[in-house]
Amino acid sequence: MEFDLEKARELFDSGQFASVARTLGHASNHIRQIQPRGRSLLAHALVYTGRLALAAQLADSTGNTDSPPVVQAESHIALGLVRKREGRIDDACAEFQLAARLAKEGGDYRLLAWAQAHLFRVMADGLFEPNLTALLADVRKCVSNAGD
Repeated sequence: MEFDLEKARELFDSGQFASVARTLGHASNHIRQIQPRGRSLLAHALVYTGRLALAAQLADSTGNTDSPPVVQAESHIALGLVRKREGRIDDACAEFQLAARLAKEGGDYRLLAWAQAHLFRVMADGLFEPNLTALLADVRKCVSNAGD
């Protein structure tokens, strides 16, 4: 079974993360053959299914490559979520900041909004209160620009 990026994106956008993971099917042995865009999406979905090690491995495989900025941004969002789950708040913040920069560079305002929202949430959870007011304005602006 070949990995279908369009189908996986539809499932992801509707919150069916476990179904995205299942689309991998027997291709798990050939995970490196999946295009970077598919690996970054799969990594993002795997975080929500609790498969953190595989999510981090996939995100690492696309986050530091010659992949387009948007692909790298989604990988860094996945890594940020993994770092948050591991309790590595400073590392999570760094991943979300990098994801935001890459999403902006790639012109994906929806992904930029998500990166900013995740950054805000992890900072709020980490009690970085002095930074939250300024960040909230950025988050609102990004979400408004994304129209999502």
